[in-house]
This record gives sequence, C-alpha cells and structure tokens, in this order.
Amino acid sequence: ATSVKKSVIGRNCVIGNNVTISNSYVWDNAIIQDNSVLDHTIVAADAQIGKHVTLSPGSVIGFNVIIGDNRVIPNNVKIVETPIVSGDGFDDEDDFSSDDEQVKETAHIPAVTIKDVELVGEE
Repeated sequence: ATSVKKSVIGRNCVIGNNVTISNSYVWDNAIIQDNSVLDHTIVAADAQIGKHVTLSPGSVIGFNVIIGDNRVIPNNVKIVETPIVSGDGFDDEDDFSSDDEQVKETAHIPAVTIKDVELVGEE
C-alpha cells in the first residue's frame, strides 16, 4: 500500500502503488511510479520518478527532471534541468549595466534524464 506521512503533495500528481513518501514535498504534476521511496526530499513540478527509485534525505529533484527506474539518489544530491551560472565572480562592474540592471551570463544545459548511470561517492 502507498503511504504518505508528514508530506505535502501538489495538484495533479500521480503516485503509484507501494510508494512511501515521508517528510517530503512533491510539487504539482509530478509522477512517482510504483515501489519508490522518498524521505526528506523535494520533487519539483513536472518531475518524473521511475519505478523502484529511492530518493535519500536532502535530495532535490528539479523541474521536468526524469529519474529512470531502479535508481538510488544519495543524500543531499540536487539534480536540476537547467543550471544557471551567473556572472564571473571577479569584477562587480561586469555584473551591472549602466542603468544598474543586473546582467547575467548564463549557461543552459538541456533537460536531464537519468536512466543507466551509476553514482559513486559518499552517502
């Protein structure tokens, strides 16, 4: 049976069978498939979590991110669709235009899909 404890589930979410969600936030339109476990995590809007996925405490799954089946996301890992890098960090003058509106240098990375990846590192 699916269990949701001390969590917030957004609108139009799909939660599969035998899912355990505790102390977590699942935003609008997210999909959590069968036999997955979320513990102290955030799943942003329109994200998709596959079958048999474990999201460990502190993990954050960003907007539109897809996590494939049979994955374990370690503690405190944040996965986002479009990381943004602002400014170069060296010269404040470069970060502002003449009318004091902030100008940001950005790097966009296409949508992230994690399927057959093995994460290695500390948990």
